[in-house]
Amino acid sequence: MRPFLLALALPLLSLPREALAHGSEYVYARLVLGDRPRLEVSLEFNDNPVVDSVEQARSILERELLLRSAGHETDLASLAPRTVWGEVKVFPQSAPVPVPLPNDGVDHRLLTVSVEIEGPFQLSLKPGSEQAVIYWVEEAGSEPLETPPRWKILLAGDTSPEVIFP
Repeated sequence: MRPFLLALALPLLSLPREALAHGSEYVYARLVLGDRPRLEVSLEFNDNPVVDSVEQARSILERELLLRSAGHETDLASLAPRTVWGEVKVFPQSAPVPVPLPNDGVDHRLLTVSVEIEGPFQLSLKPGSEQAVIYWVEEAGSEPLETPPRWKILLAGDTSPEVIFP
């Protein structure tokens, strides 16, 4: 069934930004590689047809995203106090899919969490989750690429390829 859903979603991603009614219902997860690799995850809670409060957004980010490392699976809630939480009004503009632009007339509010990552790891989404995660990797301080970075959509139960860095 997942290939069928992906086949439906991919043509939508190629539409111009103006043609998309919402781009706000995804969880955006980007791994930023640099001296201290960090995972930055954002979820819209103010203009999202699926999430209606900051509390619900936090619960989703804390409980439904899992990090797999050294044979252990950990949710983001278990990584406190290493996590840094905040709110922003702009979607990650380096996302490899169309996102709402700043100043589009909508009061976007995204809950974000950032955590430093060590060693090889994988990102996964709990089975049964109703979320979809757009996940990509980028270099810290790099200019936006002419071609978008490699990315993956994670659906319930999916796991990203293993990321290995020094």
